[in-house]
Amino acid sequence: NTRYYFRAFAENEAGLAYSTQQYITTPIGELILHTHNPDTVTQTYAQLSATVEDAAGNTLESLGFCWGLQENPDLSDNYIEVNSSLVDFSYQVNNLNPGTIYHYRAFALSEDGLHFGQNISFTTRAYLPEVSACTVSNTLYFSTDLDFTLLTDGQGTMTDMGCCYSLEANPDLTDSLARPGQMGSNVSLSLQNLAHNTSYYVRAFAINQEGISYGPEIQFTTLDGKLTVITSSMSEITDLGALAKGMVTENTFDELTEVGFC
Repeated sequence: NTRYYFRAFAENEAGLAYSTQQYITTPIGELILHTHNPDTVTQTYAQLSATVEDAAGNTLESLGFCWGLQENPDLSDNYIEVNSSLVDFSYQVNNLNPGTIYHYRAFALSEDGLHFGQNISFTTRAYLPEVSACTVSNTLYFSTDLDFTLLTDGQGTMTDMGCCYSLEANPDLTDSLARPGQMGSNVSLSLQNLAHNTSYYVRAFAINQEGISYGPEIQFTTLDGKLTVITSSMSEITDLGALAKGMVTENTFDELTEVGFC
């Protein structure tokens, strides 16, 4: 898109001669426009950027970005014109949805039409999930039932959830864990093989692509199991033996595993 002037010349001993001047105008070249990966992506906004590598003689009337949920968005989707005379230009697009895949590309409008950069996709970040405190029910000597609720998935993809419990406060994933057979909004679990008459700390947890969050900690104590046995007087005593008698007078456990004498 440039005018050039030219003329022929010839030279001999008589001197230097020139022809009549003429000119040509080169056509407009292909504009080269690059869309970059976003500089910053959060839950609700992204910093878009692009570069005009070569205007190729084009007169730029406007620059900007278009974005949407489908590949190769154009001016029929969301778009913004950026007032910039620089080859590098950027824009922060707001009010995006968390945990969502977006596509965007830069555009440039010149006298020969509309030009687009390559399509770039990005995913906005999700929030951490939120879970309720555990509700304890049906606590026995060696077991208890727990219920908790997934309050929100943070608009992310859930990868794990359950309860962690320990004899120490603030249990986490390094302690004992119980997971549901299937993740859902309302979770019921049963903790087994606990110790009787023992206090436990427990809290629910949930994990998505942003990380892990814990619910409020609660404490519960298993029932105090009692087992009492007495020894009766010996009878039928001989020089080689005697008959020993014992009696279990109190047993709050489900069953006895062994009885005998020592």
